[in-house]
Amino acid sequence: MVQANTVEPNNHFEKLLAQPHPDVDYLRQQDISLVLSKALADTFKAQPLDPKMYFAKYLLNYAAQKRQETAVSIQIKPLQPIF
Repeated sequence: MVQANTVEPNNHFEKLLAQPHPDVDYLRQQDISLVLSKALADTFKAQPLDPKMYFAKYLLNYAAQKRQETAVSIQIKPLQPIF
């Protein structure tokens, strides 16, 4: 017996994904979605015992690396002509 209010899971998710949402738009930004995609792919490839911790550490390492790159680029300034 099928209830009248029952919605198949796939149809429900398809309807949700088809609707615009500010959170989804934010996550689709190139710099965010690319990092999240790489983190998920690396987590899947590694198959760690604690995938949430692995994923979190990946993001923390990425942030630390970007901070270091920014610090180095600020310290290395091109020489200015004296005259």
